[in-house]
Amino acid sequence: MKKSSMKFLFLLSLLLLPIGVFAERVSGSYHISGIVFFEFCFTLIAIFCYINPITKALSNEKNKVMVFIALFIGRIVMLVILNNIYDDFGGVLVDFILVVFGKNIANLIKCINGREKDSFNTIPTMSIIPIKPLTDADKTLKCPNCSAPVEEKYKFCQACGKEVNIETIKQAITRVPANYDSFDPMYKLSDDKMLETLINKELKKEGLDSLKGVTTKEIRTKKILTNTILSLLVFVYIVLFFFHFPKTTYVIGAVILIIVFLLSRKVSFIKSVTKEIKSRPSEKISNIIMSKKENLVKDYSKIVGIVTLSIAIILPLIMFKEPVIIYEKMDNGYGVRFYAYGLNNNKTVTIPETHKGEKVVSLRGNAFSNMPSLESVTLPDSITEIRGQSFLNDKNLKKVKLPKNLKTLGGSAFKNCTSLETIELPDTITEIGGGAFYRATSLKSIKLPKNLKKLGGESFYEAKSLESIELPDGLTEIRGSTFEGCYLLKEINIPDSVTRIGGHAFHYAGRLETVKISQNSNLREIGSSAFRNCNSLKEITLPKGINVNERAFKESPTIIRYYGQDDNSETDY
Repeated sequence: MKKSSMKFLFLLSLLLLPIGVFAERVSGSYHISGIVFFEFCFTLIAIFCYINPITKALSNEKNKVMVFIALFIGRIVMLVILNNIYDDFGGVLVDFILVVFGKNIANLIKCINGREKDSFNTIPTMSIIPIKPLTDADKTLKCPNCSAPVEEKYKFCQACGKEVNIETIKQAITRVPANYDSFDPMYKLSDDKMLETLINKELKKEGLDSLKGVTTKEIRTKKILTNTILSLLVFVYIVLFFFHFPKTTYVIGAVILIIVFLLSRKVSFIKSVTKEIKSRPSEKISNIIMSKKENLVKDYSKIVGIVTLSIAIILPLIMFKEPVIIYEKMDNGYGVRFYAYGLNNNKTVTIPETHKGEKVVSLRGNAFSNMPSLESVTLPDSITEIRGQSFLNDKNLKKVKLPKNLKTLGGSAFKNCTSLETIELPDTITEIGGGAFYRATSLKSIKLPKNLKKLGGESFYEAKSLESIELPDGLTEIRGSTFEGCYLLKEINIPDSVTRIGGHAFHYAGRLETVKISQNSNLREIGSSAFRNCNSLKEITLPKGINVNERAFKESPTIIRYYGQDDNSETDY
C-alpha cells in the first residue's frame, strides 16, 4: 500500500474515533448516521481551530506528529470524562470553548515558550549611556566660533576676534544627568499603550480626535458581526432558562457571554490601526492614519447592536409565554422529550393524551428535571413508562397524578423531590428503577404495586419521613441501600417471594422495631450491613438455612432466632 494511502486511512480513523464517545448513548430517534455526521464535522473544526494551532505552538518539526496525536487522543478522553460527569453536555461545551478560543490559547503558549516576537518596531529602542567624568580637555573653555581655547579674563577670542560670553560657555560644557522623569511619560507605558498614545496624537493632528459616529467600513462590518453573535448567544442563554438545565450550565453560559462581550469590545478604530501598524512597521503612522481617514463611513453598528440585543431578549419571552411541550416520535405513538415552562405557568403541568392524532405513551428522561417551582403534575393514562430522572431535583413538587396504565418507573424519577409527601403507584407497575425516591425526605407512606417484580437499589435512600411501606408478594429481592437512612420506618413485612436482602438495605433505620419474615420464606441471603445501626431492632426470627453475613447486624442490639430453634438458643450480633 502506498504511503499516501496509509496516511489517508490513518487520518480517517482518527476523525472517526470520537464517534465512539457518543455511540454507546445512541437510542430512540437519534440515528447513528446523524452522530457520525455531526462528530465528523465538529472534529474537523476542532482540528483546524485548536488542535493544529496548539500543536504548532508546542512542537517542532521532529515531534509534531506525536504532539498532534496526543492532543487528538486527549480531546477524546476529555469528551468521555466530561460527558459522563455532566450527562453528554460538559464535553461538548468545553470543546466548543476550545474551538472559539483555540488560537488565543496557541498564541499564549507561544508567548510562554518565547516564540512569539513582537513585530512592532516603529519606535526605536532607547538606551541610556552612563555619564563619564569630565576630563581636563572637556573643562577647557573654547570659542563657539573657531573652537580655539579662550581665557576667562578676555571678552574676545584671541584667535578669531569674536566676542565670547564666558558664562554661556561654562554652562554648555556642564553635563546634567538625565533621570526617569526627564522623558515623555508616554515612554513609561507598555508597547501597546505607547503605540495607542502615538495614534491618538496623530489622530488629533488630523482633526480626528473625536471618532463618534464614524468608522471604516471594515470595522463597522466586524462590529455588526460581533454584536449579532453576542445577541444570538444571549438568545440561546435565555431560552436555556425555560428548558431548566442544571445550574452549572448557566454558570458556564454566563462565563462564555462575558468572554464574547469582552472580545466584541476589542473591535475599534484604534485597535484596527494598531494591528495595521504592527503588520507594516516600516511605514509612517501618519500615512496609515491618512489612508484610514479617506475610508471613513457612518457608524450605525451601535444601533444594530441595540436592535439585535433587544430582539434576542424579547423573542424568547414571546416564544415561551405559555409552556412548550417537545415531543419525540416513537413506534407506538409519541413521547414527551422535554417540557419548557412558560412565563404564565411554571407551577403546574398537564400533559395531553394525544399529539398529532396519536397517543402520548412515554415520559422521557429529564423531561421535568430541575424545575424548582413545579408543584403539581397530571399525566394521561395513555403513558406506560416514565424514564429516569424525569422529576429530578423538583424540590417543591407536592402532587403527581400517575397514569393508570404505567408499567415502568425509571431510576431517580423522583430523586430529591423533598416536598413530595404522598404518591399513589398504580398496580400495573412491574419495575421501579434504582433511586426512584432517593432523598424524598417528606414521603411518609407508600404502597408498592401488587405486580412489582423489580425494585432498584437506593429506591428510598434517606427517605427520612417514611414511616410505613407495604411490599408486594411478587418481589424477589430487596437490593442494596433500598431503605438506607429511613430513620422513621418502624415495621417491615418481608414477602415470602424475597430471596435476598442486599447490603445496607436497612442501614441506619434507627426506629425499625419489627422485621417480619415468615417460616415459609424463600429468603436465602442477608448481605453485609443490611440491618446495621438499627438501634431499635431488638430481635429477629429467621428461617433456617439463611446465609447471614457476619456484618449484617453490626452495631445493632439484635438477637437472631430461628424457627424451630429452642427459645434459649439465640445469636447476638
